[in-house]
Amino acid sequence: MNKIFLSYRREDSADTCGRIYEWLVNRFGKEAVFKDVDSIPLGVAFPDYIASVIQQCAVQLVVIGPRFSDVTDSATGRPRLENPGDFVRIEVESGLARWQRRETIVVPVLVQGATMPDSRPLPASIRPLFEINGTAVRRDPDFAPDMRHLITQIERWLGAAPVPPAQHDSPPPPQPTPAPPPDPRAAQLRRLVDDAGAALAAGHFGDAVLKAELALTLPGGNTAEVRALLARAAAGAGQWQPARDAATRALADDPFAIPLWRLLADAHHHLNAPAEALVALDRAQALTPLADTTTRLAILSERRAIQTEQQQWPAALVTLEDELRLAPDDPARLETLADLQAKTNHPQDARDTLRRLTARPDARAAAWLARARFALAAHDARDAQTALDAASRLAPNAATDPALAALRAQLADL
Repeated sequence: MNKIFLSYRREDSADTCGRIYEWLVNRFGKEAVFKDVDSIPLGVAFPDYIASVIQQCAVQLVVIGPRFSDVTDSATGRPRLENPGDFVRIEVESGLARWQRRETIVVPVLVQGATMPDSRPLPASIRPLFEINGTAVRRDPDFAPDMRHLITQIERWLGAAPVPPAQHDSPPPPQPTPAPPPDPRAAQLRRLVDDAGAALAAGHFGDAVLKAELALTLPGGNTAEVRALLARAAAGAGQWQPARDAATRALADDPFAIPLWRLLADAHHHLNAPAEALVALDRAQALTPLADTTTRLAILSERRAIQTEQQQWPAALVTLEDELRLAPDDPARLETLADLQAKTNHPQDARDTLRRLTARPDARAAAWLARARFALAAHDARDAQTALDAASRLAPNAATDPALAALRAQLADL
């Protein structure tokens, strides 16, 4: 009979849950621990079997990672926990029903630095989970002591005889034996990784994807390095779903990789998930050193592009103002500043910005044309004439420029 049930969201915490499962099996035995992919017989309907197993469990561990409540359905874009047929929701609801009858113990287990989600937007049937006092299993070097603490508590709940602390660790190291012959698959893995990197550098993205995917299947290949390589190759090939998944998994092991956060944002953007893209860019910006002005500007520009695409004009204006603190003399950004000031109903601020911009010796014809448009909107014929004359001197084909002609026609009608 299964005594311990592991409930988790694969997209959220599969890797960490796998490690927790190995520790529990090492202590209590495989027959006493249930984890879907390792425990369900072939040919059995998943929901029915899960419901029957939970009825037999004395302890249910609900593993909560950073995306536990945020993983969305690819078809609807809504959080999966909102779906009454979601398997994780069914598991949690079944466990809580037994917990309320004091038939089982339910414990939230926070992993990968996650905090307890806000229960308010979640379905009422699972909100009690987030009121239960849980525990955290942190990353290395804290993983082992946290697991020993959790196992000791489970021993008390199950009435199992405790074992010496050393046996809680991974299997003891083997006694010294003659060194085994080199595994040829290790050399094959290195060649695949090197070849995938070379294909990526050469722009052969499809080939790089195939080699990186094959590397992941080899022993020792499921690493942050290989997943990051796969993410970059898939993004280059325009395969945004695999790029997002590979980047997410790589970041679980290497959360300080700034380029990967930017790539993840790009993938979310292409998958029509702008809110998730902005969150990823915020993480990249937070990790970027203050002295790295070039990267910070690039991240802000990527953020503003998404906000502009979503017509979030006030937010885009705030982002652009952050950019101008880093690059106060950039004429293109100043022109954009005037445009966003107009879109946020600050036309006078836009005119003031354009006056400052056109006062510069390097002012472009486009800036003078923008100044003319705002002057015409304000019925300021003199300023419009001044701006159009300056634009005519700077425009390469002033005599045939349709924008100039249209503005002169508007001035004539003023």
